[in-house]
Amino acid sequence: MGATLGDTGETEVLRLLSVIAAESAGPGLALGTGDDAAVWRPPAGAEVALSQDALVEGRDFRWEWISPRQLGARALEVSLSD
Repeated sequence: MGATLGDTGETEVLRLLSVIAAESAGPGLALGTGDDAAVWRPPAGAEVALSQDALVEGRDFRWEWISPRQLGARALEVSLSD
């Protein structure tokens, strides 16, 4: 089995994804990935803001401390903060 996100770490995964995105970026990319967000301009002319984050069990949260609803709210908060 390969390395997990927890083993690799969010920072390294984001770095690897940034490399892949930079190599495959086309003319529709209005603003490339910074910390963990980008702006993509689809052919129709609308702009779309994309954001991603990871919450890792054991590092960012523990099920003993948080309900699924609270975790969903936290995930939404960290994504919208970008």
